[in-house]
Amino acid sequence: MTVTEELQLGEQSKQFFLANVNQLFDEIKNWLADKELHVEQRKVQINEESTGLYTAPTLVISAAQEKLAEIKPYGACIMGTLAAN
Repeated sequence: MTVTEELQLGEQSKQFFLANVNQLFDEIKNWLADKELHVEQRKVQINEESTGLYTAPTLVISAAQEKLAEIKPYGACIMGTLAAN
């Protein structure tokens, strides 16, 4: 595989990953919409060898000023993540 092909594959993997993370976060926000929780979307920087540095969303769920959960993606090119692709 050429360097150009590797870069293209890394970019495709990153875009597929980000689309799926955004879809999951939208579903979580919908599930929690009628709850008395604050859901805030933030950003995190991820740096991977095959994709380079990019920004991904994180989701922070809190109630009464107390953070209950933070959902943070780890990376697009983790072994096994492309099995469904």
